[in-house]
Amino acid sequence: MKTRNLLGMLLLFLCTAALGGCGNDETEERKITGHKEYVLTVASEKRLGMAPSGGSLLTQVYAVRKESSAQWEALAAIAGFDYEPGYEYEIRVSETSYLDYRMGEPAWTEHELLEVISKEEKSSRGVPLNFIPGWYYEQSCVCLNAEFRHAVDADREEEIAEEIADDLESGSALSPEGLRRYIAPGFEHWFLLDAEKNVAAQGVLRSERKEYGEFPEACRRLLPPEGEVLEYMQWDFLGDAGAEGDAERYDVLVGRRAGVRSPAAPESVRLWLYKDLTDYYRDKYPEAGVRAVVICHKTDI
Repeated sequence: MKTRNLLGMLLLFLCTAALGGCGNDETEERKITGHKEYVLTVASEKRLGMAPSGGSLLTQVYAVRKESSAQWEALAAIAGFDYEPGYEYEIRVSETSYLDYRMGEPAWTEHELLEVISKEEKSSRGVPLNFIPGWYYEQSCVCLNAEFRHAVDADREEEIAEEIADDLESGSALSPEGLRRYIAPGFEHWFLLDAEKNVAAQGVLRSERKEYGEFPEACRRLLPPEGEVLEYMQWDFLGDAGAEGDAERYDVLVGRRAGVRSPAAPESVRLWLYKDLTDYYRDKYPEAGVRAVVICHKTDI
């Protein structure tokens, strides 16, 4: 009996020691796995890039270039760096890599300012429009691959309808020929990309909820939406700087496709993006008796 008890205690001790040894490798204190110092050029403007936490969150990041490279890269944070837009910097930084298995992300790298070598007021050249990887657009964004429609109501409709149609097709596209428009999660940013995911243009999307009674009567009358309308909004596609003067404005109906009753299914959501161009074509064709000209981009998301 004593032999069996002694053997059991020995086995328990060995198991505990083994488990404790395995656990020590994963619960040891934070340690430094790498450290180096080098010089960086920091561009005069920040750019959109992926947040350090990952996921689909976008944030403003530094555009930096290492002393031995001509390529601009993204850097999320530099501790102790008092950055001022409009100036290109040459700075010396330290790069320290850490490992700590107690953290959610056990391995990470931190950068810290050591010295500001120069600060020059200038516009940095060759900086990409953003540092967003190509996969992000397809996996995380909404592509507005829209069907285009238009309607004309005028006294001399037959005479001007073809001219207006040609005019609209060439200048009213939500996504110009060869490009596709994407909307980032949160509907705060938009991008125009070519087939290789190169960025042709980008900017800020400002959205505002409105009452359906405010929706333009001409849009409702000439190109009524099919299905159930759930919400009415106004979208302003602004340039990268977010200036009001370059806004491209649409009245947007958010709805459910006809015959689809499940509001929870993502494939059931439909967008109608309207623009009332009546005033523009009244001025362009003053003798035609233009009563309304409306365009609509319809897309499912």
